[in-house]
Amino acid sequence: MCKSDRKAENAASKGLPDRSRPLSRNYDGPWHRTPGRLVGMALVRFYQIVFSPFVGGHCRHIPTCSEYAYEAVARHGLLRGGFLSARRVSRCGPFGTAGLDPVPTDGADDTK
Repeated sequence: MCKSDRKAENAASKGLPDRSRPLSRNYDGPWHRTPGRLVGMALVRFYQIVFSPFVGGHCRHIPTCSEYAYEAVARHGLLRGGFLSARRVSRCGPFGTAGLDPVPTDGADDTK
C-alpha cells in the first residue's frame, strides 16, 4: 500500500473527503454527450488553455466566466448554454456585478 492510499484511507475513516485526485475547476457532473455540447465545451476549453493566460486572472465572479460557460453548455446544451454564457459575460465589466453566480439548474430539478 502506498503512502497516498493510506492518506485516502485515513481521510475516509475520519469522514473527510478524499483529496488524493486533483479537483477539476470545470463541471464534472452528469451531462448528455451530444455533438453540440462536445463542440461547445471544446471551444471553451480551447479558450481556457490558449487565450485565458493572456487575459489574466482577475475575474469578479465565482465561478469564472469560462468555468460558467463550460458548465452551462454541459448542463443546458449549446444554444441555451451559449445564451446563458453570453448573458454572463455581458454582466462583466467596470459597472457590472460581482460575487457568486452559479449556473441555473433545470426547472425539473427544483420541485420543492
